[in-house]
Amino acid sequence: MPPQEQAQPKQHSPLEQTARRESAQPQARNTIAKAARYAAFRDKRLSNQNSLFRRISEKVFKAA
Repeated sequence: MPPQEQAQPKQHSPLEQTARRESAQPQARNTIAKAARYAAFRDKRLSNQNSLFRRISEKVFKAA
């Protein structure tokens, strides 16, 4: 029987590794930008909810 070869992890040259990192950077920037837009949307929505709650509670407590 022939000896079994163990699978070795594929080695990439430093140039290939750098190219892979650089190609992933635009995706990371897009993801960060999406997260920032969502955070701004969420904060505005929470602010609107808090404002609405405050107005309702003011009316309720004035009537009481």
